Amino acid sequence: MSLVSLGNPQLDYILGGGVHEKKCTVLVGDPGCGKTTVAIQFMMNGVRSHEAGAYICIDKKPERVIENAASLNAHVHSYIDQGVLTFIELDIDDWEIQSPINALLDRIHRQLNACCNESRLTRLIIDSLLPHILHDCSNSDKQYFIREFLDIIQTYGATSLAILHDVSSHPSLWLNTNHVSDQLLFTQNTQSDYVTYWLTISKNNSHNISGNYRFTVDPSAGLVLKHRQ
Repeated sequence: MSLVSLGNPQLDYILGGGVHEKKCTVLVGDPGCGKTTVAIQFMMNGVRSHEAGAYICIDKKPERVIENAASLNAHVHSYIDQGVLTFIELDIDDWEIQSPINALLDRIHRQLNACCNESRLTRLIIDSLLPHILHDCSNSDKQYFIREFLDIIQTYGATSLAILHDVSSHPSLWLNTNHVSDQLLFTQNTQSDYVTYWLTISKNNSHNISGNYRFTVDPSAGLVLKHRQ
């Protein structure tokens, strides 16, 4: 299977060349740990080669993500005008917690079809894989939603990254290579007033140089790996 660059040479190296083409890689971690930066870099790397990409916002406003993207790449608005980059907000606010999970999945699927089937997407970002609206659901409902959502994502034939903020939901996905190419777990460690950021690479694939990597975020370069623990 071919590999696709994340747009970050260091991350590509420890992933054995990149992520698997036309499969989904899950970025797991609490907000503010670097996941969106990696997702934006991945998207920008594609559109520079005129590969159509879409950033699907479920728990964030597109304007906020576009602002973050513009800080990493000054050509973001130009790519949007050219139609090779799209930021889309899905509407799920009227779904209620007592409603069936499948009703929410169907609502998301229909909206994704409306935007994804109209263009030949090469790269796709889902933010997030488990919407905040499901925060109070049971673990079994969360796991069911994630599995079904990953199946939906794969139908579009794009290389995708899915952001998962609910860290407690990820362990059962760790070795499920039917759904997930890789999982990258982002964490932060606070000691006194000093915060460090860490990236754990999964053992899903034999070519991964798995382990824990400390990193910083550079305004222009994105994630910069410092050392392996």
